[in-house]
Amino acid sequence: MPTMIPSASRLRFLLFLCVILIAFSLSAQHAGEWYHLASTGDTPKMRSDGAFVRVGDEAFLLGGYGKTPIQRFDPEKRKWKNTKSSLNNIHHFQARSYRGKIYIVGALSGHHPAEFAYKHVLVYDPEKDALTTLGEMPTGRQRGSCGVAVYNDQLYVIGGNQNGHGGGAVAWMDRFNPKTGKWTELPDAPRSRDHFTAEVIGDRLYLAGGGRSSLTATSGLFGDLESAVDVFDFEKGEWLTAPELPAPLPAPGSGTVTAVIDGKLMVMGGMTGDHKRARTSAFLLNPTSGKWEALREMIMGRHATQAVVFEDRVYVAAGSPGGQNERIAPELPFVEFFSLSEQALHRYEDWTVLGSADHRRAEGQMITYRGEFYHFNGFDNGLRAQAHNEKYNPVTNRWTPLAPLPVAAEDVVTHTAIALVEDVVWLAGGRIGSHPGRVTDEVWLYNITNDRWSEGPRMPVRIGAGGLAHIGNKLHYVGGFDENGGCDVDDHWVYDLDRPDLGWQDYSTTSPMPMARNHFGTVVYGGKLYTVGGQHDHDACNKGKNLKLVHVYDPLTDSWERLADLPEVQSHTEPSTFSYNKKLYSLGGQGEESQEVWEYDPDKDKWKELKDLKLPLRLIAPGARIHGEILFVMVGGEVAVNVPRTEVRATYFGPNVTRELGFYPAEWQSGAEEAAETRVLLINYSAEEEVNYTIDAATVPPWLRVDGLQGTARESFTEIALSVDAKELPNGKYHHTLTATAPGYEPAELRIEFTVEGQEEVKPTEEEEEEEEEEATPPNIPALEAYWMEAECATLGDKWLRKPADLASNGAFVTPVAGLASKKTPPTNQAGSTIIFTQELTSPGEFHLYGRVRATSPDGDSFWLRINGGKWIKWDRQLITDGKFDWRKVPGGPHKLPAGEVSIELAYREAGIHLDKIYLTNGDEQPTGLGGEGIACSPPIETAPCADADCPTEYWAEAECHNSEISWQIAQAPTAANGRYIYATGVSDFTGTELENTAHQLQFRTGDLAGGTYYLFLRLNAADNSSNSFWIRVDDGDWVKFWKETSGLNMLTTGFEWRRVNDDTRPISFSLSPGSHLITVAKREIKTQFDKLVLRQNPEWPVGPGPVVEDCSGSVGSLAPGQAWGTQSVGSEPLATMLEVFPNPAGQEVNFSLLTQITGPVTVIVRDQNGRRVSVNTYLSQFGELRGSINVNDLPPGMYSLHTMVASESHSKPFIKN
Repeated sequence: MPTMIPSASRLRFLLFLCVILIAFSLSAQHAGEWYHLASTGDTPKMRSDGAFVRVGDEAFLLGGYGKTPIQRFDPEKRKWKNTKSSLNNIHHFQARSYRGKIYIVGALSGHHPAEFAYKHVLVYDPEKDALTTLGEMPTGRQRGSCGVAVYNDQLYVIGGNQNGHGGGAVAWMDRFNPKTGKWTELPDAPRSRDHFTAEVIGDRLYLAGGGRSSLTATSGLFGDLESAVDVFDFEKGEWLTAPELPAPLPAPGSGTVTAVIDGKLMVMGGMTGDHKRARTSAFLLNPTSGKWEALREMIMGRHATQAVVFEDRVYVAAGSPGGQNERIAPELPFVEFFSLSEQALHRYEDWTVLGSADHRRAEGQMITYRGEFYHFNGFDNGLRAQAHNEKYNPVTNRWTPLAPLPVAAEDVVTHTAIALVEDVVWLAGGRIGSHPGRVTDEVWLYNITNDRWSEGPRMPVRIGAGGLAHIGNKLHYVGGFDENGGCDVDDHWVYDLDRPDLGWQDYSTTSPMPMARNHFGTVVYGGKLYTVGGQHDHDACNKGKNLKLVHVYDPLTDSWERLADLPEVQSHTEPSTFSYNKKLYSLGGQGEESQEVWEYDPDKDKWKELKDLKLPLRLIAPGARIHGEILFVMVGGEVAVNVPRTEVRATYFGPNVTRELGFYPAEWQSGAEEAAETRVLLINYSAEEEVNYTIDAATVPPWLRVDGLQGTARESFTEIALSVDAKELPNGKYHHTLTATAPGYEPAELRIEFTVEGQEEVKPTEEEEEEEEEEATPPNIPALEAYWMEAECATLGDKWLRKPADLASNGAFVTPVAGLASKKTPPTNQAGSTIIFTQELTSPGEFHLYGRVRATSPDGDSFWLRINGGKWIKWDRQLITDGKFDWRKVPGGPHKLPAGEVSIELAYREAGIHLDKIYLTNGDEQPTGLGGEGIACSPPIETAPCADADCPTEYWAEAECHNSEISWQIAQAPTAANGRYIYATGVSDFTGTELENTAHQLQFRTGDLAGGTYYLFLRLNAADNSSNSFWIRVDDGDWVKFWKETSGLNMLTTGFEWRRVNDDTRPISFSLSPGSHLITVAKREIKTQFDKLVLRQNPEWPVGPGPVVEDCSGSVGSLAPGQAWGTQSVGSEPLATMLEVFPNPAGQEVNFSLLTQITGPVTVIVRDQNGRRVSVNTYLSQFGELRGSINVNDLPPGMYSLHTMVASESHSKPFIKN
């Protein structure tokens, strides 16, 4: 038996249900859309109780309280222009155009609330820009705030008020003949009313809205509103009565605005009875049915103005948003228009201010969802936390409030990371409250559909200002600052949306964010996470320093890669970094270049500035996206966070030309014998658009299962599960191209390949054999073509070497010359940079290309490749082979090739990779082992100077033993190895303009080393930021800027410490061939103290001073087998050379004592602290000790150094002159 609802409860339930149904009914009827139209030209005058009337292709704004100019508006050009005419305190009238002129009749004048009727009839001629008077209204019937209409060359004046806002509404109707100036009284309307406008539809006059305004009424100034609609039939000459009248106006108001669109009466706006705010409601009356239809609400509530119609658009301008003395300002939605049909965005050729948000916001967060921009948190004035959230519609130029966080206003969060999951916005971490605010571990979820907040899974730590990215079924939180809001963290937390029970998983040990930082832009593109710019340190650790760094994280390999730096340092671009047209964009920020718009091409790894789009002002953390070919930039802080703005700016950017789907990875080689499974991402490259995709189930082979045959694709959010069941398949090779399609998009294709081996062969019956013969291979299948080509037999440029190897096919392979690198672009400007294979193909077709390669390090595992002079392919995935040669497939296949000669060209990208052989085939078989036989050759092979087993794997050297006397000085320090170090003098070389000047270089020539991957370490004393860097290169490679730690921190030491050489914070290694190599250290900052270096295969950092170097002259003696070059042999005597300087401090003269084993002339130089020579003397040294004295009496007090040079030896000692 059903449970009965008690009567009271039933009543409440039914009442609630009715409210829901009514709300649903009204929302379902909200037809059409309003659009905020930003304008240019002269600034429109704020005004209310004026008129807006169309003449030809323009609209004219005129009247209002005070002296107001008559202004003309071109809706096509969105441009305002002042005229020379004005009205002086004439207001409360409905202007009408008639035969190219504007008639002003039935107006008020004076000041609120004691306005009076303006008796004159005025005519404005737009062509002559002139006002004239055309008589007066009849005595006794003069009034203002009337409705005015034109019918059959006559003006009709209806209703109005004789006493301004003091009462006196009338129901009178008069007719005015503009040709004769004659007035005629007509029957009164059924109801008196003022503050309304009248319209004509067909042969009938409609009065809707308004009321009887009176300050003396008990109900208030606008308390007596009129909801009834009055209709006058011109042909009958009478007012209609019930039941012929339409339904009452659903939302009556004073100062309502009317227009006729599509043969229907539109009523909008109006002041409410409580005299607080103007209505935003709009309704459409069907004259035939007499029923009202609710329309989309206005962007700006307004009353006391007029509307004009151009084609299918209804325009309103100016007016008042509320009570007395309130006017709609030009920066607000001063002009908006309504249309029942969807309108295209205007093409703004220059930066144009479209309007303003309802709330100031700087350093907030933003996401896009179905064409609208959602803004959260940030700062208001005075670094107060912004509690208001809102969304912006770029098509309608409308701001809409969103639900606030369900916390006290003083407890809202800032510095959050943001991501979108379906229709839910995730805000993770951040700071609670106004600046500075405490760091939190809270996660908040905002449901867009329901406009409702809920709590999400808390972060494992308190953290803020990091990046949050949605890739597949996982969320990645990276970087940010610590629980104190001070120092950076390299955290990497992952939340599996399919396994919420696991919580946030710590990836920080396997893939921490490199060069930890905060306030960076985060973009998901092509299945990868990009971090752009950012700030190093925050409130505690040396405040903050903006950075150029850009990294990308690949979830497929769980690894990071350093990309090309930004053009300049930049941070605080979280809401203004995004993807569009397969490129990344970043603009605004905290750096000095925050007016610039930067574009990054992932294919070229290159940034450039879009100078034509330079912002008109510096903005920190603005919201920015492209929609409908228009770049929108909104809110943000002007120069600083504590100057938040509200403006929305827009300019034309360009069309979206990349409506394209893609799989990542683009191929799956499962290698399944029985079963295998994987997950791939379905990428939507079309910015942040959503599209419904489909995978045709009929095309999927029975051995393949696809979980996700249809769904929604946006960015890299969609993850599809695949599995192969090979249990019942016979031995052989299988492949399938999985295709995902979407309307208007280029399809995505995933190549699936696997081989079944080891299955028991089942012999067919005689009947089955006969059937197989009948089902013979169709004749159109091309014959198999297979071409094997030895790399050492190809045409090699001089940047490539042939090397012997027992494991290589034909006993040899090729490799780029050590030290070469061209990661960003192919080295096409370098002669000899390529290796070329040529082959004659018998038939045209689709071919796959494989290479037999060996790579042991991620710093030496890639090529550039192109076929027949086509587009260069970056071949850089999955080439590491753990020290053995193995086959790898070239990406981008199959390659459509013609018959005849084919050219395959490889260029170096990184040194250290080995290429043995290539294989070109139109078949599907993956090569194995040594592959097939190619054309053999016997090219000259570069042999190693020593067997790998006997060659050393490290080289040590004392820095002071490689002195370039002109620009370097030697000094003593008890903590330096050997008691001495060297430093550069003169002028620092920050830009590298003097790199090739050998006087500024220290050169270290190694002995023969084994081939392999090497790491370079320097022992330095870097005391401050003005003396902590060098330029370095190995062999003829690129110069390395060695000036910071890999974390991005300044490279500072406490005394002499070892540092591993990096390239502008990028960790690097050197892939070296067997033999001798040249290390060059050039000065970048003077006074950087350099003690020692070591080049070795061991990546572990050295400790202490290292081994004793044998010969301070830099020469290398004979070594025992396996001994490192540059180190001292066991049992050898140390070098006896010694320099002493005394007394120290010195007075009139300084003495020196040099103990040396060399005979010959000795040059003794005294230098001041700037490195300038102040004294030069020459002595003759005999084997043993040399003593001498130098007069320094004339030298000013200060720090000096004494240098001795004999043969290839050089020594120095500092001293003080009193």
